[in-house]
Amino acid sequence: SGSPQEFYHCEKLLLEIAGKLGISDQNIYLGLGNHDVDWNISELYTKFSIDNNKDTESLIKDKYRQIASYASVINLSSIKVPLQKGPAPYSGVIENDNFIMFIINTGWCCTKDQAFSHGKLDIAQLQWLDTEVQKYKGIKKWKIILMHHHPFNYQYHVPAPDISTLEEGSELLDIAGKNGINLIIHGHRHHPYAQTHLKTGWMHPITFVCAGSFAVNAAHRASG
Repeated sequence: SGSPQEFYHCEKLLLEIAGKLGISDQNIYLGLGNHDVDWNISELYTKFSIDNNKDTESLIKDKYRQIASYASVINLSSIKVPLQKGPAPYSGVIENDNFIMFIINTGWCCTKDQAFSHGKLDIAQLQWLDTEVQKYKGIKKWKIILMHHHPFNYQYHVPAPDISTLEEGSELLDIAGKNGINLIIHGHRHHPYAQTHLKTGWMHPITFVCAGSFAVNAAHRASG
């Protein structure tokens, strides 16, 4: 639920694992998701009496949502935000000798009262990504997008609807394909999976890697 103590223990464990593997703190990159929003903060709008004023209710709700989504920036001390920052917490661009990584935050619009936990970039982040990937289109390096929610529906192991995909998934795929993205790494779906797709208008195929989940056991995954 994005609380300070959860961020503290999660960061501590990530740094311990990285240390055992000889990975520098500077080479840890985060893609935040729907559980990285402090839902206790996002729910504060319910404590205000606003006399049935829908405009005011919408304003207060959205402001607390934004504050809740920035809890990650306050609660993490060693894992830094990208130097080239994007419009959402921990979004941005990472470039080194081997690759260019575009990090987008698909969870910062998530709130506890969502009917289902689907991802959303919003128009500002989508336009930012479109602008940024075009800058690197001609550079011959691996181009990677790191995100949390999956951009298209995945088949479940049992017949079940997939209602938690990224809201702007089709727009994202269009941006990625026409600008030469090689790899999209994401989570949210608890099933580890890898697949490669090529669509008309794309520069070349894109490989999609779903990380799966450490926190969900096999029985939960099997049931969808």
